Amino acid sequence: IVEADSTPITRYVNGDSGVDAGGCDSSENPCKNIQYAIMNAIAGDTIAVTGGVYKYVNVPDSGNVETPGQVTPRQVILLSKAVNLSGGWDTTFNSQTGLSVLDAEHGRYGISVSVPVGNVAEIDHFGIKNGTSGIYKFIGELILKNSSIYWNDGIGLWNSQLSMTLENVTVSENAGAGIFNGGTTTITNSTISGNGNFGINRLCGNITIRNTVVSGNGNGNSAYDCNGPIISGDNNIISNTTNCAISPLPADQFNVDPLLAAFLPSRGYQPLQIN
Repeated sequence: IVEADSTPITRYVNGDSGVDAGGCDSSENPCKNIQYAIMNAIAGDTIAVTGGVYKYVNVPDSGNVETPGQVTPRQVILLSKAVNLSGGWDTTFNSQTGLSVLDAEHGRYGISVSVPVGNVAEIDHFGIKNGTSGIYKFIGELILKNSSIYWNDGIGLWNSQLSMTLENVTVSENAGAGIFNGGTTTITNSTISGNGNFGINRLCGNITIRNTVVSGNGNGNSAYDCNGPIISGDNNIISNTTNCAISPLPADQFNVDPLLAAFLPSRGYQPLQIN
C-alpha cells in the first residue's frame, strides 16, 4: 500500500494494460485492478476505470482476499471507502462514453458496499451482471448513477439500511427482486423492469420514485411491479400497482403499459418502443 496525504486525487485503472504498482495516480501508468486502486485510495478519491469487463481478482492485503481453506470472498469488489468509482472511460481517460462491467460469474455479489457511517460512496457508469446479487449495501450511503444492474441470479440492488440514491439507472432481468429496501432509497430517471420477483420490494424504510418506469416484473405476474408503501415524486409510469400503496401525483401514469423495447445490455438501458 502506498502512503498518501489527505488530499483526494484521481486514481486510474485500465484492466487491459495496467500494472498494479504504485498509487495508481497517473493516467499514463494506470493500475490493472479496481480493488488494488481502492486499497490505495483515501476517502474522497475518484477511481477512473476504463471500459471493459472486470472479474474477481485476488489482490493481496486488500481485505477482499481468497485464502485456501477459508471462505471465498463474496464479492467481485469490496467498496469499503467513500470513493467515487467512475467507469466507462476510454484508454486516454478523456472521454466517458461506455460502461465498466463487473462480471461476478454466478459465484459472488458484484459489489458489497460497507463504508463508515456518515460517509458516501459513489458508483458511476458501471454495469453489474451475473452475481448472486448485483449490489449489496451493508452500511454507509451510496449514490449510483448512469449504471445498469442486470442478469444477476438474485436481487439486483439490496439496501439493508441508511440511504441509497439512484439516478439514471436500469435494473433489469435479475432473477430476484429488482430492488429490496430496508433503508431510505430515492430513485430518479430510472427503469426497473423484467425482474423475476417484485420490481421494488419494500421491507421497511422509505422509497421515493421520480420520473421512473416500473414494468414487467414478476416473470409475467403483472402484480409484482411493486410491494409496500412507495412515495411518488411525480412523472412515474407503473404497469401494475396492485401490491403497492402509492398516491398518484398529476403527471403519474399508473396501470398502463409503458411500451418498453428490449433491454440492450451493450448500452445498459431499456428504450421505449417507437410507434
